[in-house]
Amino acid sequence: MKSFIKKHKYIIATFIIAFLFMMIAFAVIGLYPFGKRQIMVIDSWHQYYPFLQELHSKLQSGSSIFYSWDMGMGSNFLLVMAYYAFSPLYALSIIFPKEYLREFMMLATALKIAFAGAFFAIYLKHIFKREDYTITGFGLLYAFCGYAMGYYWDIMWLDAVALFPLIILGLNRIIEGKGFKLYVITLAIAMISNFYIGYFICEFILIYFFIAYFTKIHKFKFNHFLKRSLEIALYSFIAIGLAAIVLIPTYDGLLLSQAVNGSKPTSFKTYFSTLEILNNMLPGTKPTVKSGLPNIFSSFIALYMVAVYFISTKIKIKEKVLYLGLIVFFILSFNINYLNYIWHAFHFPNEVPYRFAFMFSFVILTMAYKGFQYFEGVTIKQIGSISAAFLIYLFVNERIGMNATVLYVSLGALALYTFLFMFYKHKKIRQKAYVILFSILILSEALFSAILGTATTGSSGRSSYPFLGDDVKAAVADVYEKDPGFYRLDMIKQYSTNDPALYGYRGISMFSSTVNSNISSYLKGLGLAASPASNRYIYAASTPVVNSLLNLKYLIGRDKMGTENNAGYEVFSQKDRVTIYENKYPLEIGFRVDYSAYNWNNNMVNPFDVQEDFLRTALGGEYDLFENVPISSENYVNMERTQLSNDMRYAYKNVDASQVGNAVLFFNAPETKQMYLFMYANRSYKTKVTVNETTVEYETRRGMTIDLGVLEKGTEIKLEFEVQKANDGYFNLQAVTFDEALWQDAYAKLADEQLTITSFSDTKIKGNINALDDGFIYTSIPYEPGWTVKVDGEKVLIEALKNAMIVVDVEAGYHEIEFSYVPNGLIHGLVISFISLIGFILLIRFSPKEPELDMLMSENVVEETPIDTDELDDIIIYKGTKDAWTHAGEPIESVDLSEIEKLNQESK
Repeated sequence: MKSFIKKHKYIIATFIIAFLFMMIAFAVIGLYPFGKRQIMVIDSWHQYYPFLQELHSKLQSGSSIFYSWDMGMGSNFLLVMAYYAFSPLYALSIIFPKEYLREFMMLATALKIAFAGAFFAIYLKHIFKREDYTITGFGLLYAFCGYAMGYYWDIMWLDAVALFPLIILGLNRIIEGKGFKLYVITLAIAMISNFYIGYFICEFILIYFFIAYFTKIHKFKFNHFLKRSLEIALYSFIAIGLAAIVLIPTYDGLLLSQAVNGSKPTSFKTYFSTLEILNNMLPGTKPTVKSGLPNIFSSFIALYMVAVYFISTKIKIKEKVLYLGLIVFFILSFNINYLNYIWHAFHFPNEVPYRFAFMFSFVILTMAYKGFQYFEGVTIKQIGSISAAFLIYLFVNERIGMNATVLYVSLGALALYTFLFMFYKHKKIRQKAYVILFSILILSEALFSAILGTATTGSSGRSSYPFLGDDVKAAVADVYEKDPGFYRLDMIKQYSTNDPALYGYRGISMFSSTVNSNISSYLKGLGLAASPASNRYIYAASTPVVNSLLNLKYLIGRDKMGTENNAGYEVFSQKDRVTIYENKYPLEIGFRVDYSAYNWNNNMVNPFDVQEDFLRTALGGEYDLFENVPISSENYVNMERTQLSNDMRYAYKNVDASQVGNAVLFFNAPETKQMYLFMYANRSYKTKVTVNETTVEYETRRGMTIDLGVLEKGTEIKLEFEVQKANDGYFNLQAVTFDEALWQDAYAKLADEQLTITSFSDTKIKGNINALDDGFIYTSIPYEPGWTVKVDGEKVLIEALKNAMIVVDVEAGYHEIEFSYVPNGLIHGLVISFISLIGFILLIRFSPKEPELDMLMSENVVEETPIDTDELDDIIIYKGTKDAWTHAGEPIESVDLSEIEKLNQESK
């Protein structure tokens, strides 16, 4: 162990320092155990932690990772993992108790940042053949670049970001003819850990291969170029093939998501000025967390050494031109909508922009380190010129509105580095002091970036997350113990967008980039808070019709949520501050309806009409369950209502388009009955509803049905909402009463032919049904191609009602039904991965021997690579130490003969 540490001390130091810096930053913002906060913010609060918790539960229980009933009424969990939870580090979560899973997430984040730094240090060591304190310093700069600090809360992206330097090192090794194992293995792991960032890496490889190749060759030969190009293509396909077991089912699953239906650019558009983008590279710049400029900060010393890179005469002009072209291309990509669209897999992301920006920092730091290699040759005059140029740039930008903090931090960094370099060049300080001071400055930059990034990203309260978590979980456990059947539960009113996964129950709500957009559209039609474009559908207490269609048997009321007098549910149990309500009219996950239900119209604007139309088509006859209640009075501030259409769509215009508008509307209960309210405004986020002096705020920006309970005749209902600054807009609003007696008649007919569940698991459901007539079994199982259904032991064709729910045709009589699930494409992916693995093994077996992967950390890597004389103009025989070529930092093909004597002197 001592020998190992001594041999690899700079790489190990990079890892340890990066980890400690990240933990120090977490301590500064008070994360537990250093304070009372937790790491989850934004989507990590809503998505990443609930999904990690679901994975943790599956790992500890040994249940299937293919499917989960704890999200979205049932979801392809392999698809969720492929984007959110396939990090190799997550396997370690199994040893953590559930109550400390949040701290595991914090630990995993710090570890990934640390690996990013260590892997970049390995990359620098082998590309530049140097191992000293500088690879530690620049490794830290990569670990704490603006991208890592702005998006570390997107924890699932960090694995591929960390692996990226090793992938590019592997690419360089292939170009140099030094082996392919590193490239194949690291690219495959990156693609498995997160296919999305892996896609960006593949795009970068397509571009960067040409730059890496042409900066290395001495003289272009087409045959050699073609050979290397084909090798890169072959090894890339093998790497992707190894990951196919994940990528193929992921691709099939994504075909059902909104990602394939995103908007396309229709005209040329730019986002920022070039100066704004360049200024985001300066120290003191707060990283973008949700929306804004690209995260491309890499440190001030990196910018300084890039300037050295371009003025150095030791670096070939060809290389400078190629790298400058790459930098310009990145800046154009940040600014031009077409390029941004292509980079993001032909899609415009929702917030969190420029998700490929970490590669820009990688290129900048690579150039900077090469510039640093030649810093000793820079004159005092050149240092003065570089510093003066930076000073002019900063003052010019200050004149046109640069952020004051960025200006002063940049000036401070410029002054410190300039004084240090000047003192060193004037020999006012010794080499050892220079090294110490230079190291302190780099360490300070890295730590400052870590603290600024975590402070900007923020944190959330630990003790209150999730709200009444222990109480809800205890209440749910009590329900499952008393009623062991298959059914769904969900919240009266949401806490997060993934409450089922967060609290751990079979539920309806889901928010994920991989969510099935057909289910979102289906539930939107029924009046739930759903949006395909926003990748979510969120349950809130709805009508008995909707609850029955979704197999919802119990509702969870936190802290007095829910109404005691309700046509849809009644109290089942009370546990501390959590009330469990039981659906009065539950239906199983499947029940038979008439064939005419195929003609159901679920595209109407009014969700109450949609529900009535289902009953009409499924049962025959008219079921007018809902009766409209008109607005009794309406008051507007800076709004003029212009028209009403479809009995519920109200158009308006703002009197002053530069100001917000406010609306207050009133309804009165026409008789003592159950009442519901549907509200959606295209330019409003929230609505306050007041009944009997109790006010509840709802998020209605995606539309939702609000359960008001049974109200006494004459009860006043008050609505308040604010609309955004705009010329005009509209809101869909309708209050209705509910005819419970008429619903009881419809329910009795639906309940007469239900699927009786006899057994169920994560991927299989068995049951039987006694169909009184021909028809089809409507199920609330989300449709996707991975499902197989057998009726009486025979596999049958399954269809998707409204592209959303599985339905199965049956004839009258008794039938045994079995549903089973395997992710579509898994078998094909497994076969491709197996073939790729065999191909990879054969290539290793029959290719010239290359150093083992652990040799990447050895102090002096010496490869014995056969030289193809057809690929070289000259064979250079150099009788010096074997380290001479290593110190030169160039492959033998490109060594300039005139440099031999200099290399000889340096090698001594």
